Amino acid sequence: LLYAIVCNVVIVAWLRRVRPGDRTTVLVATTMLWANGAFVDFAFLVRPEPIVAALALASCGVLQGVFVPTWRPLARAALAGALAGATPLFHLNGAMTIAAGGLVLVVRRQWSRAFVFSIVALAVASLYVVDALVRGELAWMVHQFRFDPATGGSTSIGGKLAAIASVHRIFLHGP
Repeated sequence: LLYAIVCNVVIVAWLRRVRPGDRTTVLVATTMLWANGAFVDFAFLVRPEPIVAALALASCGVLQGVFVPTWRPLARAALAGALAGATPLFHLNGAMTIAAGGLVLVVRRQWSRAFVFSIVALAVASLYVVDALVRGELAWMVHQFRFDPATGGSTSIGGKLAAIASVHRIFLHGP
């Protein structure tokens, strides 16, 4: 449900900024969202993907200035980084949110924002490792990463990166 609330807030805020005073577009957009069966299913599933998507969308909105538009750019980059950094805490695929936000800022040559975004995002995401340290399970966490079957049985960094780079085939080329 949190996913649905965050998505609605993001869409309404975005449309109010892009099309100020246009209540019809906001109503149509939210109606279309709630009329989508997949959205309603995801809104009530106990899976990590919906909250990762909601945090990614919120991070993007902050980064683009839809939320907190009066904040200074570096403060917005820090908040966007914190939101993006929280995504891997729900699912490790959320690391793509950090990479995407950083890449957007680098492509735009906004070096100081990219630096702040990255530092804050990595600081928040590092809580994943801190949790393993506190529990005394760092060795087990490293073992899981090394022998994760999702990366095709590869134990090398290059092999894991190659497996990760081919994940798009699941979505674009079907089973």
